[in-house]
Amino acid sequence: MERNGALVGVSLAVQFAAELVVLAALAVWGYGAVDGVGRYALMVAAPAIAAVVWGVFGAPRGPRHLTGLGRRILQLLFFGAGALALAGAGHPLAAVVFAVVVTTNIAFLTYTRRD
Repeated sequence: MERNGALVGVSLAVQFAAELVVLAALAVWGYGAVDGVGRYALMVAAPAIAAVVWGVFGAPRGPRHLTGLGRRILQLLFFGAGALALAGAGHPLAAVVFAVVVTTNIAFLTYTRRD
């Protein structure tokens, strides 16, 4: 039982790291997506919007924390945006690795009923 608890702890840390990767990937993508002053606006706005949406609906203590199918859809959109941002920023292999890690981690957390 203790080993499972340690694995869940590691998995939750991976989940948090993945959330940070999404925000960083959106910032990098935003910077490269447009030219001029708009690049700075998108570099800030894309991760800010994602952080607010995740904080309200995805974070465990969020005011409108989703469960079930709603949560799965949110995860698909949030982490999918991160993978697409990585690919759009010129890192397709990182996007695929990120998507595989996130999918595996979510499956584990769902299996252990921690997500």
